[in-house]
Amino acid sequence: MSKQSSKRKRRFFTSTRKVLNALIALISLWTFLCTFFKGKRNGPFPKDHEIAKTQFSVSPKTGIFCDVVVGLDFGTSCTKVVLRTPYLYNDRAFPVPFTGLTPLENAYLLPSKLWLKTSGEFLLREEIECQCFNGIKLNLIEKCKEGLKDDGDLSSPKLAVAYLSLVLRFAREWFLSTQKNIYGNFRLRWHANLGVPARDYDTEHFFNLYKRILHSAWILSLRSEGIRSPDPSNAFEQFDRNLMDGHTLGDVQLNVIPEVAAVLSGYARSPLPDPEMPGLHLLVDIGAGTLDICGFVLHQKEGDNRYSLLTTDVQLLGVIKLHENRLSLLNEGMKKAWDPYDAEFLIPSDLRDYLPPTHKDWGKLHEADKEFSGQCQRIIKKMLHDLRTKRDPYSSCWKNSLPVFICGGGSNVPFYQEIVRRDVSIWLKKWLCNEGLDLRTLPRPENLELELSDDYHRLAVACGLSIPADNIGRIDPTQKSEDIDILIHPPPDLESRYISKDMV
Repeated sequence: MSKQSSKRKRRFFTSTRKVLNALIALISLWTFLCTFFKGKRNGPFPKDHEIAKTQFSVSPKTGIFCDVVVGLDFGTSCTKVVLRTPYLYNDRAFPVPFTGLTPLENAYLLPSKLWLKTSGEFLLREEIECQCFNGIKLNLIEKCKEGLKDDGDLSSPKLAVAYLSLVLRFAREWFLSTQKNIYGNFRLRWHANLGVPARDYDTEHFFNLYKRILHSAWILSLRSEGIRSPDPSNAFEQFDRNLMDGHTLGDVQLNVIPEVAAVLSGYARSPLPDPEMPGLHLLVDIGAGTLDICGFVLHQKEGDNRYSLLTTDVQLLGVIKLHENRLSLLNEGMKKAWDPYDAEFLIPSDLRDYLPPTHKDWGKLHEADKEFSGQCQRIIKKMLHDLRTKRDPYSSCWKNSLPVFICGGGSNVPFYQEIVRRDVSIWLKKWLCNEGLDLRTLPRPENLELELSDDYHRLAVACGLSIPADNIGRIDPTQKSEDIDILIHPPPDLESRYISKDMV
């Protein structure tokens, strides 16, 4: 081979090597820029190797899917989670025990509290030198009523995102660590339904806020590392960008559903509903923060359950509000001895636990309870009046008795039991000369794996939320249920007359 030919080859290989090096440099620069701007765009969100587990280690990448629905009841005092595999193993459902996180005897109840370490990391349980945030849901509702404004890095919506992200991650981890033998051969497809304390599906303001919170919490729950104080804000920004760009979360299905509708869907699937029984019912859900009331008709149409929400109401008249109303009459020293958000605390049924009968404010305490009871009675009576005169006046319940279901953590509080069992029922009997209210217990679903048989009423919302959103059935908003024209006069005596200036 000639020297000239050898030089040409060397020049060729040298030029080729330079071109390849240049291409490698350009590719490296492109990769760096993509990673850099992706990081700027997405914030401190996990890389692939940092994503929290959503599948079993043995889950196939393709194959048969197993849908897992997370029913998330974010309560004022406690949060409850029920998981369901609706299309496998006879619609199996099971509550998540928060063992190691809850101080309560009932492991299915997780206090709705969030702790922040000095290092800036959020926790679901208390540690040394942690700041505690409670009343997250109640503050969220109250600020929504006032017109929600961002109060800074730790506003109510952002605290809700941080709290729910930790709950979602715990629920997934519990499922993956305990259900491998049953579901390990399936590819998991996740759903999450969050309950909304709203009257019905037409309450757009609450739904938009809760949808934003749920999506942001799910995004944040995918982190395998700790969740820190700036992260909820970044999750909100990520959700807003996804919404703007039309991006989705893949196979994950996230929905917000009225809490009252969730209870109805669970009841409709229970063995109790009978085609022969009257369709009109009343539901009273007594929570820590709210008193939810719903008049509804359950009936069959074209083979599917259909719910008509005839009248609904949600008011801040729950157990904590009753307790705070009583505390308003105590001096500051006595108030500090009570923590209304302590999930282990049971509200006293005897007013002497607040004040001795000899105290100068004893009479005021009784009057405060009487006034609070009157507020609760008025909204229930108004609903019954509307049902009787406008919404379903021809129901046979008015001649016999009206079936009533009472549920929620406050359903065992004597104060509320007397309102429903005694005050309202006596009023209805006197008005219509019927048998009043027929109090019933919500039936426990047969497929719910629950060891504590007496506490289903506290899990009723979460259990209903664990049903796939598409399978809950058709729920008619109250605005779409037309009134029926009929004129019915209440009894003439002033004591029993319902409509007054204070009751409108």
